[in-house]
Amino acid sequence: MSLDHVVGEMPNDLMIERAIDNFKRLSFNPSNVDVLPENLPPRPWYLGGQWFQYGFMPAEDMIRFCEHFNLGMTFDMCHAGLYCNHSGIDLADYTNKIKHLVSHMHISDAKGIDGEGVQIGDGNIQFEKVLRELKEKSHSWVTEIWSGHLHHGAGTCKSLHYLSPYKDKRLL
Repeated sequence: MSLDHVVGEMPNDLMIERAIDNFKRLSFNPSNVDVLPENLPPRPWYLGGQWFQYGFMPAEDMIRFCEHFNLGMTFDMCHAGLYCNHSGIDLADYTNKIKHLVSHMHISDAKGIDGEGVQIGDGNIQFEKVLRELKEKSHSWVTEIWSGHLHHGAGTCKSLHYLSPYKDKRLL
């Protein structure tokens, strides 16, 4: 990622290969630690402002990295939605490709390519369609609404209310 566009962008294959090589250098015991890499959005917001993301967005990046190390992943539905909007890909198709890796999920809505952490129902994610792809998959999940913790968790409570019909349909 970078603050500015990189003139000669590195191909994704090379970036993922470097990520794999660097991750191999870490020393940890997988029986004591769950490492769940998270998919990323095309224009993430960090404390320093908005950045340009170059890897860990396509389903193929997540599959290659996670399968190399036999890891599950954190599926951030909003991040995937933003990437799919950016790339003209159907989010349900993306979800179908990575669902075998999903161990944990972050849930919020998404708008455009950089509307991250939007309240459920205020963006363009088709929740029922996406959640149906994960119906048979056991995973933990949390809502991740931007500033949802403020005002005694009002945004988080509202998101849980909006998601309750999907729980009733056994999609969560």
